[in-house]
Amino acid sequence: MRNETDKPFSWFADDMPVLTGKGFMPIESVGIGDLVLTGSDGWKPVLETMTEKRDDAIILHGQGSNGIICAPESMFMAGHRFQGPWDNANRTYPTLFEKDGWRSASNMDAHMWLNVGRIPELPIPSLENVVFDEEFFYFVGRFLGDGWVWESRDGSTNQQVGVCCGFRDVESLMPHMKALGWKFSEQDQRTGHYWRCYDKTKFHWFEDNFGRGAINKHLPGWTFGMKKEWRQALLQGYWESDGNPIRNGMHATSISRKLILGIKTLEAGLGRASSISSHEPNRVCLIEGRRVNERTNYLINTYDRIRKSIICDRGYWAHMRKREDMRETITMHALTLEADSYMVDGILVRA
Repeated sequence: MRNETDKPFSWFADDMPVLTGKGFMPIESVGIGDLVLTGSDGWKPVLETMTEKRDDAIILHGQGSNGIICAPESMFMAGHRFQGPWDNANRTYPTLFEKDGWRSASNMDAHMWLNVGRIPELPIPSLENVVFDEEFFYFVGRFLGDGWVWESRDGSTNQQVGVCCGFRDVESLMPHMKALGWKFSEQDQRTGHYWRCYDKTKFHWFEDNFGRGAINKHLPGWTFGMKKEWRQALLQGYWESDGNPIRNGMHATSISRKLILGIKTLEAGLGRASSISSHEPNRVCLIEGRRVNERTNYLINTYDRIRKSIICDRGYWAHMRKREDMRETITMHALTLEADSYMVDGILVRA
């Protein structure tokens, strides 16, 4: 643990997501002993948590984040792009990159930060009578996009895991569902075709690992370090259920910030860069005749081809684009670890 003569801590506001063994968690929910992904030492437990009021917060906006609220002295791993000397053979000025090391949030202008995608392996919780393979993780992706866990109010044996799709996608999804070898109940409803698996063990496994309800869906830490083919299958299932093609990649929207950050991190581990933004609807809408207060929407664009990001073996470097001051007193948090760094919003920061 540090003392008064050590370098300052990095402080982050409530709701800033830290990558833990359970997935992305708000920093205020991270406790002593929780495993946190570090920059160079793998998964390490939190040794100490600190909280204080600050009136000097700033917000950093850039690729890979919809905004990080932090103290000015908080430190980010930084780098920069620059134009190299003329390459006569290729008739161009090449774009080069240089890592600058730790840089304070207040001095990140015109610099890049590191979105991490290379994640060390964690044990995968076993699931009785289920073989983990590409078809299983394809189903996990479909679950994250258009699936649910549900149980009757009295907590009886009526516990289910399900997914649905539009009528035009039934034929293409059917082989994947058959390949699982699970017993499904199928039904056409007004909005699409539904598959339901009534199985208590699967119900609890999916709830424990991926969450219940759209706003609580997330990716646990072990998904980021599993074998490449399984990560690819999960992403394929997710994009085919909840994604939309864009000119240079894929787009998706979710009310779960944790889920969108998880998709960004998986894609970064496969060498693809993403941008994340948010939208505040601030209105009431009608869904199936019910009045519903719309929640914040989180949007991700993942790109097949990149122009300004720099892909590296740890993920990708992307530009921090804008810094703004906050004009209010807010609560901030800092962590002490057996390492010098961890991930906030999937971006490498110093502890």
